[in-house]
Amino acid sequence: MINILLLTVSIENIGPSKALYEIAAGLDKSEFNVSICFCSKPPYNQLKQKIMDAGINIFDLDMHGLYSVKGLFRLCRIVKKNNIDIIHSRLIRANFYGGIASHFMRVCHIVNIVDDYNRHFTDFHESLAGKIFKRITDTVINKADRIVTNSKNIAMGLLKENAAWSHKISTIYNGVEIPQLDLHSHHRNAVSSNQTIKVGSVGRLAKKKDFISFIEAAALVLKKRNNVIFSIAGDGDQKEILNERIKSLGIEKNFTLVGHSENTFSYLSDLDIFVFTSHFEGMPNSILEAMVSSLPILTFDFSGADEIISNGAEGFLIVNRDINELADRISMLIDDKNLSMKLGNQGREKAQKHNSLKIMVDKFRNEYFSLISTK
Repeated sequence: MINILLLTVSIENIGPSKALYEIAAGLDKSEFNVSICFCSKPPYNQLKQKIMDAGINIFDLDMHGLYSVKGLFRLCRIVKKNNIDIIHSRLIRANFYGGIASHFMRVCHIVNIVDDYNRHFTDFHESLAGKIFKRITDTVINKADRIVTNSKNIAMGLLKENAAWSHKISTIYNGVEIPQLDLHSHHRNAVSSNQTIKVGSVGRLAKKKDFISFIEAAALVLKKRNNVIFSIAGDGDQKEILNERIKSLGIEKNFTLVGHSENTFSYLSDLDIFVFTSHFEGMPNSILEAMVSSLPILTFDFSGADEIISNGAEGFLIVNRDINELADRISMLIDDKNLSMKLGNQGREKAQKHNSLKIMVDKFRNEYFSLISTK
C-alpha cells in the first residue's frame, strides 16, 4: 500500500482541487491510501462534500498569508502520523511547502506545475516578494523527485529555466468527466437569426482571466444584434469591476455574472458558444468541460492553447488578443449553425480520446509506482 498526500492551496481554487479529488477517487484503494490536504481551511462546498462522500481523508494547514512556520510544522506532523510515502503538490505555494516538508521528512515529492511558472511570480506577488519566493521555490523544485506539468508548453518553459530538470519532467494532461449529452439540449437546437443565443464562460473572476475582454467583445456583438445573452459562471475579487464595466457599456440586460455554479455541466448545457479569454493557463478544465459538452470554443491564443484547440477544428484561436476578431467569430458562429455544431462535435470527440479521467489517473498511477520503485 502506497500512502499519498495530495497537497494544494485552497479548495476555492476549484480546478486544481477538483483535479486532485479526481486522482484520489480514481486510484485503486487496494493499491493506494490517498488523503487531500489544503494550505487554508476549506469552507464547505459541493467539492468538499464529494471528497468526504468518497471516503477521502481531508487535512488542512490553517495557513494565513504566504509564509507560515506553524503550517509547515502541521504538514510535517501529518506526513509522519499518516506514514506518507509521496507528497504530490499542485500550485506554487503548495509546491513550496510540500518540497520543504518532503526534505525534512525524507519522503518523495512530486511537483505539479499547471500554470506559466515565471508569470505567476510576476503577476501574483509584489516585485521583491516575488523574487524572493521564486528563488526559494526554484530550490524546492530543484530537489523534487519528479516535475509533472499539464501542458507541454509549460514543460518547455521549465526547461528554459533549468535544462538540468529534463530527466524528471513529464506532462500529464488534465482529465475531464465525460457527461451524457441531452440530444435536445439548448445549444444543439439553436440558432436561427430570431432565437436567443447564449454565449458564456467559466472561471474565477480574477485579473488573469481577462473577462473584461469578453465583456467588450460582447458589447461589439450587441451593437449589431440584440438576441444574444452573455454570461460568466464564477466568483472572485474582480466581480465589482466587471459589473461596473458591463454597466458602463450599457449591456446589463444582456450580460450577467451568474456566480459560482455547483454544476458546471448544467450551466454549459444551456450555452451555444464558449469563450475563453485568460492571459495564461496550463490546460484549463473549463475549456475541456466545454469541449465534452459539444460547445464550439473561441479562445485567445495563450501559450498552450494549441495543445487543446486546433484552429478551425474544435473552435478558433484568436491571435493578439483581438477583441474585434473575437466579436466577429461569435457573430460568425451565431450565423452558421452547421459550423458551430461541427466544431462542438469534433471537440467532444477529441477530449474523449485524449482527456478522459481514466487516462489521467492511469498516468499518475504509473508515476507513483515508478517513483516508489526507484527509492
